[in-house]
Amino acid sequence: MPLLGSLSDKYGRKAILTLPMTLMIIPLGILAYSRTKTFFYVYYVFKIIINMICDGCIPCLALAYVADNVPESGRSTAFGILSGIGSSAFVCGTLAARFLSTAQTFQGKPTISCKSKSNMPLLKALRSLQDLTSFLNSSKIITQAAIVAFFSNLADVGFHGSMM
Repeated sequence: MPLLGSLSDKYGRKAILTLPMTLMIIPLGILAYSRTKTFFYVYYVFKIIINMICDGCIPCLALAYVADNVPESGRSTAFGILSGIGSSAFVCGTLAARFLSTAQTFQGKPTISCKSKSNMPLLKALRSLQDLTSFLNSSKIITQAAIVAFFSNLADVGFHGSMM
């Protein structure tokens, strides 16, 4: 990261920002080419090496580019818009990942059954929505903890879902 930051000072933010964005595509191209065991290990090695070089530098370089090109009075708005775009990209990645079938994602048949142990459909085995809402409304602390946990989980799942 410090090396890329130094290079961006010398050669320009946009030019150096293109380098990690291009490098991050290589592992995905390897996995898109073939999903055999050998190609998965090649993907994994490239992903580790490229993440060691590029992980985290794309948002930092993008923020530095915005700071260089936006007047000081509009920077907070520009930073908010850039963060919003990144967050919505993670959410859209999660939604896209959730709507793909397992067969499309892993090129195989799903092995997880949608039935509970008692052979009852999974949704009927869960507690009712009224039970959950009454539990959440029983205490303000529980409600606040649930809200924080929900948004924290949403951010984590969005981040990991977009990477998948």
